[in-house]
Amino acid sequence: METNTACQAVSSTTVFGDTSGIVYQNEYMLFRNYPNPAQSLSNAALSCVKSTYVSNAEYLEFQNWVRDSIAREHIYNDVESDAIALKFINVSKSELKSFKFNLDDRNENRSRYNLNWKTKFSYADPEFLPFLYFLYLPPNERFCHRKDIDERHLRYIYIQSVQKSKGELKNFHSNIPVILFQDFWAAQSASINDEYSVLGQVYDQLLPTQPAVGLTGMQANAFCHWKELQLQQELNKKHLPYLVQVTLPLVSELTAKSPGALSVPPKDYTPNWKITVHDYQLFMHAVRDSFITEVLYAELPDSKEATKLIQSKPLYFDEGCLKFVKFNSDKRASNREVFALTENGSILKKHKEEIKKIEVRNSDRLDIYKYYRMDIKSKTIVGKLENRERYNLDGLNFEFLHTSEKDSVTKEPIGMDLNLDYVNMLSQGSGVRGHEKYRRFIVPELVQLTPGIPIENQKSEDFIRGISYEQALAYYHWKYPIWKVRATDDWQKYVYPDEEQFKRIQKGEQVFSQQHELNYPTPVFRFVVTFTAMEN
Repeated sequence: METNTACQAVSSTTVFGDTSGIVYQNEYMLFRNYPNPAQSLSNAALSCVKSTYVSNAEYLEFQNWVRDSIAREHIYNDVESDAIALKFINVSKSELKSFKFNLDDRNENRSRYNLNWKTKFSYADPEFLPFLYFLYLPPNERFCHRKDIDERHLRYIYIQSVQKSKGELKNFHSNIPVILFQDFWAAQSASINDEYSVLGQVYDQLLPTQPAVGLTGMQANAFCHWKELQLQQELNKKHLPYLVQVTLPLVSELTAKSPGALSVPPKDYTPNWKITVHDYQLFMHAVRDSFITEVLYAELPDSKEATKLIQSKPLYFDEGCLKFVKFNSDKRASNREVFALTENGSILKKHKEEIKKIEVRNSDRLDIYKYYRMDIKSKTIVGKLENRERYNLDGLNFEFLHTSEKDSVTKEPIGMDLNLDYVNMLSQGSGVRGHEKYRRFIVPELVQLTPGIPIENQKSEDFIRGISYEQALAYYHWKYPIWKVRATDDWQKYVYPDEEQFKRIQKGEQVFSQQHELNYPTPVFRFVVTFTAMEN
């Protein structure tokens, strides 16, 4: 695990008792930098500010740690084999032989031993997947069937010991969702898949060195607590006599020399956005073949023959019964929900007569393309904060942050209620931004592809004429599908033109974007590391 932390040479002006936080519009989460009760304030201490802001990669490491710790807990508690369960806690062979160790009491054992991070596991392991399934997005909330981890379930739970004015210690339990709400980029989006919209979907994946955005003060504070544990472990391994504390800096230090904006490199979009007759023909043929394959799969008399048209597996995880089952070729409808179509030219050639009949029956549907897009701009709406109060650690007095914005039809909140005491169906609370139902942001689009000018009257190498902006968007979605993004991709590849830019492309003009900057949609943050010498 990479936990190296670069600090500036100058000391931080943050002292114990200061307050800090993250500011977003009129939201202001405050935290007091209380001293660790084990630290002696009489000892010399060095405080330094992290030289760079917490990056997407650093915050992703935190998220992955939380995800993996939750998974390990569930594996330890739920796996049937005691021998496998024992591999997930730090218990030595000598302790196993001790008469005090109770092999049958997992709760007791877990209370005495930490998780064992040396034991590796796979999320796809058939033995573990049934009780790790809850970590994934439910099927009806997946964008284009992509099976992603549901970050709304990732929660960092920790106990913070606070030394009050009279010297007494008080423990506070924190349970913070660690979701990185990068969608805030899209709040300024003006067209489908413009720069802001694309960044709202791939910013953390494709720009790992950029500062993390979209976090509340509570999440930043949770990150600091986790980072403190990692750094202390490193010091302990090296037998260095110091205690470490990681806190948020003063607001003045938090905003000082803030990067403020993302630098976007120059880009000639003309090659990406131009659509030749040949390009569009390939698109229409792909849509036609997909429709024919779909109907052929449903209508072929022989189920085993039909199975050759989908990407089936002999054994697969059935999300309905939460277990692995054998593939049954006769269950075509349910199989199609699980497995995507596959290109199988030999099967299509073999059934030419059936295909001709399908084409005759469905001549008016062969050029209709259905696709899905994420309404990422609406996804950024989280409600309007109507008042602002301090989060008081001393007395645990919570004041409400709430929203009155509701859907005009369903009357449900558009965004998550930001009442600090509010807990939704996903057990989210603590002012963390998020939504309960992602499926309402997945928008289906149905487009008829035939150009207004007959395609057979146009030359293959020419720009396609007679297509609308909606038809062009359908092509761009097929050519550059953002839901298939890979970590090595250039994020600008997924930017689509607005209607005016599309018209310029159709006229044969060049569309070139100069280097420019996009302001970060929320504050970014760094932290202060304080080292205190341990008393002999």
